Amino acid sequence: MSPQPIRLARRLRWPGLIPARQARRARRFGRALLDRLDQAAGAMGEPLDPLAPAAPILAQVRFPEPLMTQESLAAAAQLLAQRIGRDLDQAGLGARRLALHLFRVDGVGLELTLGAAQAQADGAKLARLVSERLARAQGRLDIGFGVEGAALHVTVTERIVFTPQTLDPQAAQGALAESAARDLADRFAARFGAQAVVTLAPQASHLPERAQARASPTPAPFPAVEWETRPLFLFARAEPIEATAEVPDGPPRRFRWRRVSHRVVAGEGPERIAAEWWRRDGLTRDYFRVETETGRRLWLCRQGLYGRETDQPKWFVHGAFG
Repeated sequence: MSPQPIRLARRLRWPGLIPARQARRARRFGRALLDRLDQAAGAMGEPLDPLAPAAPILAQVRFPEPLMTQESLAAAAQLLAQRIGRDLDQAGLGARRLALHLFRVDGVGLELTLGAAQAQADGAKLARLVSERLARAQGRLDIGFGVEGAALHVTVTERIVFTPQTLDPQAAQGALAESAARDLADRFAARFGAQAVVTLAPQASHLPERAQARASPTPAPFPAVEWETRPLFLFARAEPIEATAEVPDGPPRRFRWRRVSHRVVAGEGPERIAAEWWRRDGLTRDYFRVETETGRRLWLCRQGLYGRETDQPKWFVHGAFG
């Protein structure tokens, strides 16, 4: 502490060492102020109350006889998950990361880690995740002469925020579907590994090939992004075509794609997407939803505005519907 606050505390606390003034200050401001001044001057000790770390959420069990089969280990792990779920529910927390420890009779410890896309406190769902993780490790888990003990430890927790229920049936159905999708992603990640499960996350671009990117389902899976007019299937690279249109800004009437000529019987559009302003060589795109005489529904793109950006716009097939 710098000398200036100490000198100020001493001047306020002991002006001439007159007890009457101290009594008046105590009556006016309270005894707590004088005690804080004494602590600032070093005349009174200040006990510290350190923050104790939170008690770990842990469940463990020892077996009277070593477990030798995968089924018995799965049953024990499910029992631990049920206990963990009760502890999490009482604490108002949800598990995001867990570690399953198995102790062999020869003193060797085994560890299996698993995670959840959302804070999870349901013992039944945690038990399914642990079972899926054990099933994934089957054949590679060396339990030696048996497992004499097991423990399930929650390594990362998150406060569960309860959202109010909605009276809109469609919104409630959407929330249930999203929760079910998260649970399914957790089970896939536990069975096949976290790297095998990805979702599409929106990106800051209107161009279809840059509008989404692969991302992990955690911590924010399944963003609510909908494009009703865009196809579910996009080609890795837009395939060039030769197109003929009756109107410069209208959909083509015929186009040649993959050495096959197609006649358009119906078309909608355009959906105009301007070029990204930071790219100097970008051209405006017009997208059309067309249906050919054979029933194929494709997503065609014309790159470049006729007469304003280029005299020969280029046509591409960028995606397919259905």
